[in-house]
Amino acid sequence: MGSTNTGLWKLLGIGSGRYNKIINKIIHLFNSNRFLYVIDDPPRILKKQALLNKVITISNDTMIKYKLTSNKILSKHFFQYNSYST
Repeated sequence: MGSTNTGLWKLLGIGSGRYNKIINKIIHLFNSNRFLYVIDDPPRILKKQALLNKVITISNDTMIKYKLTSNKILSKHFFQYNSYST
C-alpha cells in the first residue's frame, strides 16, 4: 500500500498489525447507520485466496441476490475470467 493510503488510513483510524486489533471500517460519511469497509488490495487478496484454497465461498445472501447457482467460486473460474478480461 502506498504512503498516501497509509496516511489516510492512519488519519481515519483504520489499521491492522501483528499485535493490533484489526480496524477496517468507519462510520459512513453520509449515513451514520452504515459502515464503510476498506480492504488494502481486493484483487490481490482474491487471487491469493483462489490460489491457496482453490475455492472462494460467498454468502448465501450474495448468491441469492445475484441469482447464482452456488456459493462456491472455484479457482478455475477465477482464472478463466481473468484471461478474458486482460
